[in-house]
Amino acid sequence: MNDWQLVWNHGKVAVQPLGGMVDVEFQLPSGKTVSSMYRAPWIGEPLGQDVPAMLQRLRGDWFCVPFGAGHPVPGLASRWKTGHEPEAGGLVHGYGSHNKWSILRLNNLEMVVVIEYPANHPIRRLERTIRPSPGKCMVCFDLSIEVRDNVTLPIGLHPTFKLPSEPGSIRLQPGGFSFGLTYPGDFEPGAYGLKPDALFDSIEKVPDRNLNPLDLSRLPLEGDSENLVQLCGVDGRFDLVNEKGKYRIRLQWVPEHFPSCVVWISNRGRKFAPWNGRNLAVGIEPVCSAFEMGTVVSKNSNPISDSGIPTCISFKAGQVWRTQYSISAG
Repeated sequence: MNDWQLVWNHGKVAVQPLGGMVDVEFQLPSGKTVSSMYRAPWIGEPLGQDVPAMLQRLRGDWFCVPFGAGHPVPGLASRWKTGHEPEAGGLVHGYGSHNKWSILRLNNLEMVVVIEYPANHPIRRLERTIRPSPGKCMVCFDLSIEVRDNVTLPIGLHPTFKLPSEPGSIRLQPGGFSFGLTYPGDFEPGAYGLKPDALFDSIEKVPDRNLNPLDLSRLPLEGDSENLVQLCGVDGRFDLVNEKGKYRIRLQWVPEHFPSCVVWISNRGRKFAPWNGRNLAVGIEPVCSAFEMGTVVSKNSNPISDSGIPTCISFKAGQVWRTQYSISAG
């Protein structure tokens, strides 16, 4: 599968058909090339047939409709046991994350890619318009969801960035948020380093398993772990700073559409194939969802929605839902 590419005076955008996954390379005014987006270390390796399509060439940023998937949560905290346990089965992050998109338009100004969902799915079609900002180190994205039937779903974006091997060399700077919450169970059995279902107000002081404050603002972490937290009531901004590389990546989105941000810290914690204990990445994922626990949990009462932070969106048949976000460097 060949990528579709769009070049402008401050960088290059490449989109792969599988999952509609986007990679962005920026050219700073100083002449420095910034390639901050993640590519899975197993790309190009022979993979077993049991590896999901989404993982085969996992990279960059993609659109998740619905966000997450139902799965059992080991050690689920008691206040999350509301009678609406995660549903079984389903594609993680939705049909569009596992199947091929099509190119609708490509010129010097923009790229438009689309995917049609199966005829029996309430979602009819997803569309992404990718538009570099002339004269700026910025890429703007327009997203739309067209539905066949009334449906309520969690949705999310999935910008993912690579981490260097040196501990603490990347600094995370979230915008304002109301509260943070650690994953309410064992996110990665044997590798989850945080106290489940713990509240926090700064990513610099997140309770670990031993109730010690763990600084998640400096990545990668010492040791091997796999962690997931959700920042709730966000203001729609998140920065990733590479101090050694002397650049900043900024992600901005519409907080009314994505009122939370899931932060996935993959710190060599997954030892099974194809991860094999070598993955270093951070996902900065604007969502309207309860973590990645799937549609049933997100659309029903849960501790996040009960606090007044929406965890799903209701879509109306025949209408098109639209949003925007951007990724920039400086």
